[in-house]
Amino acid sequence: MNERAGIVRPIRRGRPSPCESPAACRRGRDFTNLTDSQGACRLSLPAGSFVALAVAFACPVVNPPQPQLRDSSRLARHGLRAAVVVSALAMGYALRWSLDAAPPGGATAVTERVPGTRRVAGTRRGFGPALAVEPYGRMPGEFERKDALLLGVNELIRFHPQTLVDIVAAIAGQTRIVALISEAAQEQQVLDLLRGRGLATDTISFFVWPAESMWVQDFGPQEVVGEHGARVVDFEYQVPGLEVENQLPMAFAASFGMQITHSHLAMEGGGYLSNGRGLCISSTRLIEQNQSRGFDIQSIGRFLHTAFNFKDWIYVPPIIGETTGHLDLFLSLGGPGTIFLAAYDPAEDRENADRMDANARTLMENVVVEGRPPEIIRIRQPAARDGCWRSYTNVIYANGVVLVPQFPDFSPDLDREALATYRRAFPDRQVVGIDTSAIIRKRGGLHCLSLDLPHLPGKLSAGVQRLPANGAQGL
Repeated sequence: MNERAGIVRPIRRGRPSPCESPAACRRGRDFTNLTDSQGACRLSLPAGSFVALAVAFACPVVNPPQPQLRDSSRLARHGLRAAVVVSALAMGYALRWSLDAAPPGGATAVTERVPGTRRVAGTRRGFGPALAVEPYGRMPGEFERKDALLLGVNELIRFHPQTLVDIVAAIAGQTRIVALISEAAQEQQVLDLLRGRGLATDTISFFVWPAESMWVQDFGPQEVVGEHGARVVDFEYQVPGLEVENQLPMAFAASFGMQITHSHLAMEGGGYLSNGRGLCISSTRLIEQNQSRGFDIQSIGRFLHTAFNFKDWIYVPPIIGETTGHLDLFLSLGGPGTIFLAAYDPAEDRENADRMDANARTLMENVVVEGRPPEIIRIRQPAARDGCWRSYTNVIYANGVVLVPQFPDFSPDLDREALATYRRAFPDRQVVGIDTSAIIRKRGGLHCLSLDLPHLPGKLSAGVQRLPANGAQGL
């Protein structure tokens, strides 16, 4: 793994783990002067595309809660979803094959070679004419207001129902939930569970897609938002056996009639964050994943710019010994210039104490927001004495609520310290602790279970509480 921190800027200087199922485990250069066709290929789903019509007809839609579900209806819906998997996989592979195939005679081809890399774009056949891609909008920060939160309920309802109840209870009235479930029968199971605990279900909708993994942050539909609405960014989720997960962004975009941009980068959503102002912070895991596929740092930066309209990119090395290499296990962004960063006791973990201190220096020296350096708030995390990397930065920002992981049987003192830190930073938001002792053993946490949906066209936007687009206040 690349262990060095770095900065790329234009204008200034799956994982093995013992658990219930394999799927439950996880878990400066100028971008703006580079040719757009080198970065990504866009498929305009709403514009009469064959993919939009086929997937929108067959794919699962977001359903409001239903008090009664007839058995025949369930069977019909379940059979339909089985057909969806086959068709979506076929279309997804066709799309990826057509993007990378060599151009035949007479086909429209867009090719661009970058020194030291393979061809990064290819012919597009069978999905309409090739469309030029311009960097669009911005990727909002997670601390900003959002229309809804996508939540990996498919495994929570089976293995961790209490965690599901705690999350829903904490964000009730603040953020709508789109529950990702793997089969139609789980919808009624979720409704029965929540109603049995006295919780309202009128702000929960369901998206049925036969994904096995609950770590929706890593493979779900990332959004960029601009003056013409939201666009889904679909990158390569390269976890063997989870091909259906890799197709979720396309099905989601088609269901909501959203445009989708396909990026050639191999990425996992837990590996990077946006500050909402054009800055991307990632772990060096992003570089490792893509250098092995023939992309150098310059081409990775170009892809980030084209897909997400990032202007600056800073990468830092991850926790030593932690197998995912994900950023969200040691860093969270509480505002455009507010960074929560893990700290370790040198007496317990000298290597990671030194590494996080070095990351703090890198961020302090290179992050500039509106002419000011960042505020870096350190959060003490326990050493992995039992091989489990417990994280207090793996949080959920749900409009007026911040959900913070808790480990009451392992580090109760650090639990209280983390809650106090977030409460000082967010005096205008409710900070709620959620016991994640069980799911952290699967190499993930609250942030890994969830994904921001900043804007959903039409179906869920109404009735969501609107907050000012601001983040944490200084301490």
